[in-house]
Amino acid sequence: MTIRRGDIYFVRVADLDIAGHEQQKNRPYLIVSRDSVNAAGTHVMGVPLTTKTHKVGPARPRIEPQDVTLESGAQFRLEPSLILTDHMRVLDPRRFHLPRMGFVLPRKMSEVELALAYLLSLP
Repeated sequence: MTIRRGDIYFVRVADLDIAGHEQQKNRPYLIVSRDSVNAAGTHVMGVPLTTKTHKVGPARPRIEPQDVTLESGAQFRLEPSLILTDHMRVLDPRRFHLPRMGFVLPRKMSEVELALAYLLSLP
């Protein structure tokens, strides 16, 4: 399986040890790690999506259905959501529900990169 930056996968996280305000539901995750890291296949970095759009903030860009190209035959319908870059997590690809749900268009990935830069105080 080839995992790329910008891909969206449904991830099983409900069985992880969760504390406080960490995301605890199984949900779509946007892969944000670079492709060279993803190619190793042992882990990737992802950020969850939430449909609770009232939790907006500078590190939480909004994503709309038109920002995503869905895989043909995907049994997934993206609702307007927020990308929670402030909930970034290391993921084992074995947690992914295959196949890939789709991928985020480049203009939206640019917004995600800006949100990550803001979150991490990067220039």
